[in-house]
Amino acid sequence: MTRSRAARACLSLSNGIAPSLTRHFLHFGPSQTLQTHFGPDPDPPDSLRTRPRPSRLTSDQTQTLQTHFGPDPDPPDSLRTRPRPSRLTSDQTQTLQTHFGPDPDFRLSQNSSKMSLRVLEIVFFLYFASHVPITLLIDLQALLPAHVYPQQLQDVLHWYAAEFKDPMVLDPPEWFKSFIFCEALVQLPFFPIAAYAFLKGGCSWIRTPASSTHHVATTLIPILAHILFFRFPLEPHAGPQTARERWLLVSIYAPYLLVPVLLLLTMLFSKTYNPTTATKPRDQLQLRLKKNERK
Repeated sequence: MTRSRAARACLSLSNGIAPSLTRHFLHFGPSQTLQTHFGPDPDPPDSLRTRPRPSRLTSDQTQTLQTHFGPDPDPPDSLRTRPRPSRLTSDQTQTLQTHFGPDPDFRLSQNSSKMSLRVLEIVFFLYFASHVPITLLIDLQALLPAHVYPQQLQDVLHWYAAEFKDPMVLDPPEWFKSFIFCEALVQLPFFPIAAYAFLKGGCSWIRTPASSTHHVATTLIPILAHILFFRFPLEPHAGPQTARERWLLVSIYAPYLLVPVLLLLTMLFSKTYNPTTATKPRDQLQLRLKKNERK
């Protein structure tokens, strides 16, 4: 009697559970059906013991995972460092510097560029500062009467002409005198101003007048051509005859060609003297910070 009652109870229980299990199985799948009716698996497989890591998660999926499971203890390498986009806007750059501090690589490159520019400024200062006494004491002797200068300065000029075989300073041709006249009239008043600006450094107002010094470079082209190709006589003042003497004299005049060209390139492409070259967002941010500091 007891066995028959137990058998009928099991039969009725199976008749009631089987249809619900079948419907649940078809609707939710086997895993959720088993967990609903029998509880969670006490020994899940290894694939279910860790949080799944899809190859690419959306921001909502990532936020959901962090909300339920906390931050990822082992993030991928792409998330361990600050992202470095190839091009940043000024607002993005300012945001990154606010939260992460200044970029050490950018700061290092910025310091190196400042140092290189400062070296060039010192070269330009020496160029303009040395030009003042050379123009007044040496070059103008070709235009002014001899009695204007003391004998010591005349002896220095004659020593230079004999040592470096430069007869143009003792017996200058007319075209050479025209160059010296332009130097005394146009360039000489500008030399002290330019020397002060480059000694101080960062004076962007000197850009336009300094760019006009390319006139010196253009005057050096005929002078160098004259030294290299003209057949100088031996009397009354000996000129360069051998290739070595010609190139030695060219080396004396060459800095007055190279420095103005270098100065012109610096005025055109330096971010300090030509703000229009600062097209990158970081450069624009740097200029904006400098303007704020000046205010």
